[in-house]
Amino acid sequence: MFFEAIFLLALATVTLSTPTFSAPPASRTCAETLPPPKTASELSYVGVNIAGFDFGCGVDGTCTSAAAWAPLTDLGGHDGAGQMEHFFKNDGFNTFRLPVGWQFLTNDVEGGKLNSTNFAKYDALVKACLGTGASCIIDIHNYARFNNSASFIVIAGFSY
Repeated sequence: MFFEAIFLLALATVTLSTPTFSAPPASRTCAETLPPPKTASELSYVGVNIAGFDFGCGVDGTCTSAAAWAPLTDLGGHDGAGQMEHFFKNDGFNTFRLPVGWQFLTNDVEGGKLNSTNFAKYDALVKACLGTGASCIIDIHNYARFNNSASFIVIAGFSY
């Protein structure tokens, strides 16, 4: 109830305020490559998310592996490997977060072992990330729940 009230208050604030937008300077176009913000040079880790394997997961831990969308062209998705390569070489990004639904990795089997087919798909994304020379964040996305029941996942000895 408390969080619903906070959300409604935030929503009311957003709907009551008038957004202001300014046009970009005439000298800038969308095709230009802009340098990263000056503060980015002061950070040790700068990067973006490469989403897809986490699609279909709700904050209550409900996920369906069928909703995951592999962000790799050879698996029918967008070019996550190409994006990481671009961001690493052209923009100086050195970290990529790779979210994945636990249900995807176990093919929707609670308490099950890693599904070798689905794990191989995710592993291809991790290898593409490592191939850039960047750091990769493996982010298991199910909010410590498995289909709306509390579940804590411990992965011992998991490394690349």
